[in-house]
Amino acid sequence: MQIRLQKDFQEDKESLFDAIDTWKATIDIFAKMLDKTEFRMDQIQKQLGKGFLNATDIAEHFAKQGIPFREAHAIVGHMVKVCENKSCDFEDLTDEELQAIDKRVTKETLGDISIKTCVNARMSFGGTAPSEVRRQIEVGRQWLNGLER
Repeated sequence: MQIRLQKDFQEDKESLFDAIDTWKATIDIFAKMLDKTEFRMDQIQKQLGKGFLNATDIAEHFAKQGIPFREAHAIVGHMVKVCENKSCDFEDLTDEELQAIDKRVTKETLGDISIKTCVNARMSFGGTAPSEVRRQIEVGRQWLNGLER
Protein backbone atom coordinates (compact mmCIF):
# COMPACT_ATOMS: atom_id res chain seq x y z
CA MET A 1 0.00 0.00 0.00
CA GLN A 2 2.73 2.47 0.93
CA ILE A 3 4.60 1.86 -2.34
CA ARG A 4 1.44 2.71 -4.28
CA LEU A 5 1.03 6.00 -2.36
CA GLN A 6 4.57 7.06 -3.21
CA LYS A 7 3.94 6.32 -6.87
CA ASP A 8 0.76 8.46 -6.79
CA PHE A 9 2.74 11.35 -5.34
CA GLN A 10 5.38 10.99 -8.04
CA GLU A 11 2.83 10.90 -10.86
CA ASP A 12 1.11 14.10 -9.81
CA LYS A 13 4.33 16.14 -9.80
CA GLU A 14 4.47 16.60 -13.57
CA SER A 15 0.92 17.97 -13.67
CA LEU A 16 1.65 20.27 -10.75
CA PHE A 17 4.80 21.69 -12.33
CA ASP A 18 3.00 22.15 -15.67
CA ALA A 19 0.24 24.06 -13.89
CA ILE A 20 2.78 26.30 -12.13
CA ASP A 21 4.59 27.04 -15.41
CA THR A 22 1.28 27.90 -17.09
CA TRP A 23 0.31 30.13 -14.16
CA LYS A 24 3.63 32.02 -14.30
CA ALA A 25 3.27 32.59 -18.05
CA THR A 26 -0.31 33.75 -17.60
CA ILE A 27 0.72 36.26 -14.92
CA ASP A 28 3.41 37.71 -17.21
CA ILE A 29 0.99 38.02 -20.13
CA PHE A 30 -1.71 39.55 -17.95
CA ALA A 31 0.73 42.10 -16.50
CA LYS A 32 1.77 43.18 -20.01
CA MET A 33 -1.86 43.40 -21.09
CA LEU A 34 -2.83 45.53 -18.09
CA ASP A 35 0.12 47.84 -18.69
CA LYS A 36 -1.34 48.73 -22.09
CA THR A 37 -4.98 48.91 -20.97
CA GLU A 38 -6.71 52.28 -21.03
CA PHE A 39 -9.80 52.71 -18.89
CA ARG A 40 -12.50 55.06 -20.15
CA MET A 41 -13.60 56.56 -16.87
CA ASP A 42 -16.50 58.44 -18.44
CA GLN A 43 -17.96 55.14 -19.68
CA ILE A 44 -17.26 53.40 -16.38
CA GLN A 45 -19.06 56.16 -14.46
CA LYS A 46 -21.98 56.00 -16.89
CA GLN A 47 -22.36 52.23 -16.54
CA LEU A 48 -22.10 52.29 -12.74
CA GLY A 49 -25.37 54.17 -12.55
CA LYS A 50 -27.24 51.36 -14.29
CA GLY A 51 -28.67 48.25 -12.71
CA PHE A 52 -29.44 49.61 -9.23
CA LEU A 53 -26.07 48.58 -7.81
CA ASN A 54 -26.75 50.66 -4.71
CA ALA A 55 -30.05 48.93 -3.84
CA THR A 56 -28.59 46.88 -0.98
CA ASP A 57 -26.82 49.94 0.41
CA ILE A 58 -30.13 51.81 0.46
CA ALA A 59 -31.84 48.93 2.27
CA GLU A 60 -29.00 48.89 4.82
CA HIS A 61 -29.35 52.68 5.19
CA PHE A 62 -33.06 52.28 5.97
CA ALA A 63 -32.27 49.50 8.45
CA LYS A 64 -29.83 51.80 10.26
CA GLN A 65 -32.71 54.27 10.56
CA GLY A 66 -34.75 51.64 12.40
CA ILE A 67 -36.74 50.12 9.56
CA PRO A 68 -36.59 46.31 9.80
CA PHE A 69 -34.42 44.96 6.99
CA ARG A 70 -37.25 42.84 5.56
CA GLU A 71 -39.37 46.00 5.18
CA ALA A 72 -36.39 48.02 3.93
CA HIS A 73 -35.78 45.38 1.27
CA ALA A 74 -39.43 45.54 0.18
CA ILE A 75 -39.32 49.36 0.04
CA VAL A 76 -36.24 49.28 -2.17
CA GLY A 77 -37.91 46.66 -4.36
CA HIS A 78 -40.83 49.04 -4.90
CA MET A 79 -38.38 51.86 -5.63
CA VAL A 80 -36.73 49.70 -8.31
CA LYS A 81 -40.12 48.98 -9.92
CA VAL A 82 -41.00 52.69 -10.03
CA CYS A 83 -37.59 53.52 -11.49
CA GLU A 84 -37.90 50.80 -14.12
CA ASN A 85 -41.35 52.06 -15.11
CA LYS A 86 -40.04 55.64 -15.40
CA SER A 87 -36.67 54.62 -16.88
CA CYS A 88 -34.86 56.59 -14.18
CA ASP A 89 -32.46 56.11 -11.27
CA PHE A 90 -33.13 56.21 -7.52
CA GLU A 91 -31.83 59.77 -7.33
CA ASP A 92 -34.53 60.88 -9.80
CA LEU A 93 -37.46 59.81 -7.62
CA THR A 94 -39.46 62.71 -6.17
CA ASP A 95 -40.57 63.06 -2.56
CA GLU A 96 -44.13 62.35 -3.70
CA GLU A 97 -43.08 59.10 -5.38
CA LEU A 98 -41.04 58.06 -2.36
CA GLN A 99 -43.93 58.85 0.00
CA ALA A 100 -46.29 56.80 -2.19
CA ILE A 101 -43.94 53.83 -1.72
CA ASP A 102 -43.58 54.28 2.05
CA LYS A 103 -44.47 57.21 4.32
CA ARG A 104 -41.14 56.91 6.16
CA VAL A 105 -39.11 57.61 3.03
CA THR A 106 -38.24 61.07 1.74
CA LYS A 107 -35.31 62.54 -0.16
CA GLU A 108 -33.99 63.69 3.22
CA THR A 109 -34.21 60.25 4.87
CA LEU A 110 -32.76 58.71 1.74
CA GLY A 111 -29.61 60.81 2.04
CA ASP A 112 -26.72 60.55 -0.40
CA ILE A 113 -27.25 57.27 -2.22
CA SER A 114 -24.85 57.87 -5.07
CA ILE A 115 -22.72 54.98 -6.30
CA LYS A 116 -19.61 56.92 -5.25
CA THR A 117 -20.88 57.23 -1.67
CA CYS A 118 -21.77 53.54 -1.56
CA VAL A 119 -18.34 52.52 -2.91
CA ASN A 120 -16.53 54.80 -0.45
CA ALA A 121 -18.50 53.38 2.49
CA ARG A 122 -17.06 49.85 2.11
CA MET A 123 -13.92 50.33 4.18
CA SER A 124 -13.64 46.80 5.58
CA PHE A 125 -10.93 44.32 4.56
CA GLY A 126 -11.37 43.67 0.84
CA GLY A 127 -13.87 46.52 0.52
CA THR A 128 -14.34 48.95 -2.34
CA ALA A 129 -13.30 52.19 -0.60
CA PRO A 130 -10.38 53.76 -2.50
CA SER A 131 -8.08 53.55 0.54
CA GLU A 132 -8.78 49.82 0.88
CA VAL A 133 -8.34 49.21 -2.85
CA ARG A 134 -4.97 51.00 -2.74
CA ARG A 135 -3.97 48.82 0.23
CA GLN A 136 -4.99 45.67 -1.66
CA ILE A 137 -3.04 46.77 -4.73
CA GLU A 138 0.06 47.36 -2.62
CA VAL A 139 -0.27 43.93 -0.98
CA GLY A 140 -0.65 42.35 -4.43
CA ARG A 141 2.31 44.30 -5.76
CA GLN A 142 4.52 43.15 -2.89
CA TRP A 143 3.38 39.57 -3.40
CA LEU A 144 4.09 39.69 -7.14
CA ASN A 145 7.49 41.28 -6.56
CA GLY A 146 8.32 38.41 -4.23
CA LEU A 147 7.66 35.80 -6.91
CA GLU A 148 10.59 34.16 -8.62
CA ARG A 149 10.82 35.42 -12.20
